Amino acid sequence: MTGKWALLVVWSMAVLGQDARIDLTRDLARLRRGDAQVDVYQLRLAYARSEAYEPYGLDHGDFEDQIKQAIEKEDFEGALNHVVEALETHPLYPDFYLLARICHESLGHQDMAKNYQSVLQSMFDAIVDDAFCTDPNQPCLVIATYEEYFVLSALGLTFKSQSLTTCANRACDELTVLDPESGETISLYFDITLPTEWLTERLTPQE
Repeated sequence: MTGKWALLVVWSMAVLGQDARIDLTRDLARLRRGDAQVDVYQLRLAYARSEAYEPYGLDHGDFEDQIKQAIEKEDFEGALNHVVEALETHPLYPDFYLLARICHESLGHQDMAKNYQSVLQSMFDAIVDDAFCTDPNQPCLVIATYEEYFVLSALGLTFKSQSLTTCANRACDELTVLDPESGETISLYFDITLPTEWLTERLTPQE
């Protein structure tokens, strides 16, 4: 299994709590600027416990359309302005960092393009374990389903189907995917505890 950003990583199932070293406002701002020296794993957990967390937001596509339309017109400065706006409300959505990298590359800003590529690598490393999410007993923790599809894209895998299951007593998405290089169909497992708890809390009647 290969991918654009894939590196073997050592997976540590950290306790689901906020790291005291994380300053959410400061570190999200650093990430938006293309600073990959942030602890993205802990930043994701902190964000998932903030008021801003909305794992089922449906307006990613609106922002993406604006950015891609500007890119098609070769208005890369305009596209970057849209990226900045998009990241204000969706600071951990990987596709916006990919689009930022593309814009900077197109404008000849090689250092900034490398910075945003490093952010993408940090995001990938914060999600994926050394089994590349193939072990149902150790599913990869995600804060939203868009992270699952980010992983598929990064690994060059083709989505076939998705089902809800249980992995190690935790709510889990099982994605059946095709590896185009080998022709093999495999399953990837993602721990969706955080978005599931968020949704359950909002659907539970308040006393």
